[in-house]
Amino acid sequence: MGFAKKSENFINAMGNPVGQFLFAVFDLRLWKNWHTQLVLYAVPIVVFELGCNLFSQISIARVGSGMFQVIYSFVVVLNGLLSHFCLGRHLGWGSWLAVFFICGAVALSAMAQMALPGSDSTTQAVGLVAGLISTAFVS
Repeated sequence: MGFAKKSENFINAMGNPVGQFLFAVFDLRLWKNWHTQLVLYAVPIVVFELGCNLFSQISIARVGSGMFQVIYSFVVVLNGLLSHFCLGRHLGWGSWLAVFFICGAVALSAMAQMALPGSDSTTQAVGLVAGLISTAFVS
């Protein structure tokens, strides 16, 4: 579990590699027990996870939690498209239909959110873009 070659102390025994990395990254004495290849694999995961959290918080602050949930549903679309185009997986007609429905729902919700009276369109646009970047980081 985690990065450890041997789990002799409580930090190396922690199961979550991201938490373990963030918790122990500043104590160089703990690095000697880490498996180097696993650490190199985990660094991008940590960066993307922190980026997702950062942009999620920006989006929630700008557009609200309800609209963020609608934007975040776009992660299903992004995963489907990435698996089709990058991994060559076949999506059935039902999956493509779901992708188009989710895209339409996100687009209609975003347009309705930006058309609300008293809302600043720049703030809304920043929140929408931050939400989409967050879904890209988590995909």
